[in-house]
Amino acid sequence: MADAQRFVALTLAEAAAHVALRLGAARVGDEVPEFVLAQIVNAMCERLIRVVAWADLNLLGVEQAEHVEVPQYLLARDLNWDDSYPYEAWPLVMRGMLRRVRPTRIFLSKEDLDTVFSPPERAEDRPTRGPRAETRARVEAAMWSDIESGKITQERLDKMPEKVLAERYGASRDTVRKARKSVLSVDVVSKPVSKRSKPESKLSKPGRDRLANSDKNSANDK
Repeated sequence: MADAQRFVALTLAEAAAHVALRLGAARVGDEVPEFVLAQIVNAMCERLIRVVAWADLNLLGVEQAEHVEVPQYLLARDLNWDDSYPYEAWPLVMRGMLRRVRPTRIFLSKEDLDTVFSPPERAEDRPTRGPRAETRARVEAAMWSDIESGKITQERLDKMPEKVLAERYGASRDTVRKARKSVLSVDVVSKPVSKRSKPESKLSKPGRDRLANSDKNSANDK
């Protein structure tokens, strides 16, 4: 670890391990996944992470660059992560002049890494049944009630503007959006017809036929 430009700076290896831990992509001592390295390099190219570079100016010795231009085409494989330096020359401003020099050592700002790479939200940190959760549950229940009663269909619910839904269910657009997504993720299955609607006769088919013929004969006798 090095101290440069008044912020805590990490070597490439330290930065990779730090980000991997923050993202939950690896534990202490584990190999850092390639996607973590790629994300760090992308953040460097987008100027989201401050970079400190040191370079050897031949007779002038090793000095810290006043300004570092990270190449836009930089890839994770272009860096020596263990020894913390790039394999190719970079544009560096040193002694007031823009020079193309290969840095002998580079460091990344820990503060910027922490800002760019936020740890995933833990389940125990998520709100369970706060006011927003209860409002969403209420809206979902109201939507299901409207669907089951035939007041609205899932297709119509899907096409309704959020503004209309917010007014209809008395909630914010964000809440109705999430509630609708939850409701539409479930397919509505038609309810089976109740057996009470058509009572079946306990007689067998031949028995029913004989009963029908008997009734017909009785009617003819009259």
